[in-house]
Amino acid sequence: MLTPGDKRAYDAAVAELDKATEELQRLAGDPATSLAALARAQHHYDLSRVQWLRCHWQLRIAAAHALPKPPRVVRPILVVGDNKVVRDSLAVLLKLNGYLLSEGCGFDSWLEFCCAQSQHLIVLDVPSFASAHDASAWFVESFNKAIERPHIIALVWPKDVPWFAGRVDEVITKPHVFEKLRHAIDRISSAAEAPAATRITANPKGHPHVIPNVSHARQLPTPKVTSLDADE
Repeated sequence: MLTPGDKRAYDAAVAELDKATEELQRLAGDPATSLAALARAQHHYDLSRVQWLRCHWQLRIAAAHALPKPPRVVRPILVVGDNKVVRDSLAVLLKLNGYLLSEGCGFDSWLEFCCAQSQHLIVLDVPSFASAHDASAWFVESFNKAIERPHIIALVWPKDVPWFAGRVDEVITKPHVFEKLRHAIDRISSAAEAPAATRITANPKGHPHVIPNVSHARQLPTPKVTSLDADE
């Protein structure tokens, strides 16, 4: 964490280094300077530079702790849309914000990206004009009978929200979408990282056990067993 003392120490180290640099340059340019005086000035400069480097790295370390950690994403992100400028720009913004596996592609080339990367998350950019809306609708409906359906986040204008709501995982209204998109990606990623229905542990001998997670299971009542006599 950055403190006022770190900033004061850095400012003092910068001032001392500037002073030592000027003194060394002055003595080095003076023919009357003795070797002993030049050696002392060089030593002072070296110590000042070491102190400046120490304070400089202290500031960098403190600033690094203050930076927010990039979100963890367990799957690649594919930005699909008709407008190349929009989809590529959005992919670059996602990469700059920590989503490194982000790529943009059109409706004619998304399949090759999906085949190359498994368990992908799709960000669908839906423009406002009708033909692109039809292409986006077709794209969403093409996964209706898929065995493994990808997670889809649709970026739409308000008039298109009713159609996409319920057909995709998240619907984000334009024009201001980026912060909402980040939160939606984090929600989907967190759900993907949630514990599975079963968890594997190891017994003392090292053999794995599969223990079902029954924390949410409904407790069934114990059935009553009535014995029947042979005479009845």
